[in-house]
Amino acid sequence: MFGTGMDQVTVLCVDDDPDLVALTASLLEDSNERFETITETNPRAAIKRVHEQSVDCVVSDYDMPEMNGVRLLESIRDEFPDLPFILFTGKGSEEIASTAIAHGVTDYLQKDTGNEQYELLANRVSNAVAQHRASQRAGNLDRIRGLVQDVNQMLVRTTDRQHVERRICEIIADADPYLLASIVEIDSNATGTGTVEANSGEDKRTETDVHVRTSAADSQKTTTIDKTDLDSVVECCPVDAAIESSSIETATRDHTESPATTFDSDSLSCAAVPIQYDGQLRGVLCLVADRGDAFDSRERNLIAEISEDLGHAIYRIELQDRQQRFERIISNLPVGVYRNAPLPDGTLLEVNPALVEMFDAAGKDELLGRPFRELYADPADREQFVSKLKRDGIVHDMQLEFETLSGEQFEASVTGITTVENDERYFDGIVQDISDRDTPAPERTAIPQQIQPDR
Repeated sequence: MFGTGMDQVTVLCVDDDPDLVALTASLLEDSNERFETITETNPRAAIKRVHEQSVDCVVSDYDMPEMNGVRLLESIRDEFPDLPFILFTGKGSEEIASTAIAHGVTDYLQKDTGNEQYELLANRVSNAVAQHRASQRAGNLDRIRGLVQDVNQMLVRTTDRQHVERRICEIIADADPYLLASIVEIDSNATGTGTVEANSGEDKRTETDVHVRTSAADSQKTTTIDKTDLDSVVECCPVDAAIESSSIETATRDHTESPATTFDSDSLSCAAVPIQYDGQLRGVLCLVADRGDAFDSRERNLIAEISEDLGHAIYRIELQDRQQRFERIISNLPVGVYRNAPLPDGTLLEVNPALVEMFDAAGKDELLGRPFRELYADPADREQFVSKLKRDGIVHDMQLEFETLSGEQFEASVTGITTVENDERYFDGIVQDISDRDTPAPERTAIPQQIQPDR
């Protein structure tokens, strides 16, 4: 359990004597302005209080009816093994001390007369809480490093968007302090699609339709989640605010504002994180944590990094999908498609199956690396084509004579363009066999958009 602030320390004082517990609480607060105390005279009520309220340290008497201080310690350790617990008792003995130590007491202090003992107790509380918080921060850093490593390893290996999004949600949901991770899709009146311009300043949303694309929950902390619950979770997350600001937005909800059948937590915090790359919004990552203060600056930086990596991964997958579709289209075209290196080499770098068949090659390997000039039947044709391509950057439907690898000549219509990619120049083109045509002017074949020259 954590205090409600990094500086404030919430101390639960437990003693069956109402006057003594009130005195202990009052003197602790007087000793340290950071301390805020709460009191209980019944150990069982103290156990309930620890479950219901954020507590940084328990200070308990030993000799109490029904349940002594060591029994109280044992009960609290079952649920909160690291919570600082100081046994502050007037009944001291080596046996009590050794039993308390065996059950994981943080510190043991025997009551004495005078206010100095409360100053000593305040120092023990302050030190115990400081060590606990330092341990929590170290553990949190390890958790963050592990979470980022798991996410990055998955992103590197996966090329399926649906799988990427599902695994991202599963990885996050399985990590503390998260209960649920969802990726929602955005459908806007302004665009009619799930991908919209991010933070454009001109797209004023009057209505945003949001639905869950994929989701994962921590099965150990949540009960079964149905679609109604998921819709309620999305409503808890500040999705619209995140889209408008193009950055992470958070909100806190208590159990009355969240699906009661879903979450076994009294206080929840939600975060909405835009998933975007290159100015395009590709969804929103919605997170629900079981602490009201879950999204501190470190956690915000973590999920912002994860969202950025996810946006880049989605972009990479989309790019690969487009490339694969383009390659399938090129492979299935009934006309020859090629790319060759610039002059003077002019060797073929890429060919499709139709070009392989057109030149009677046994396979691509017989054409790749071969100078294109070797395929012209008449060297004058090549000079004519190359001169126009160098001058204009593009040639449309020039009729040329070629020769196959088996020595057969045929007439073809050739369209070629000059393409620049990564500061490298290439010649891309289409070859259509017109030997069997009755009309000399062939039907023009459109150049695929992907091999148009850069403008």
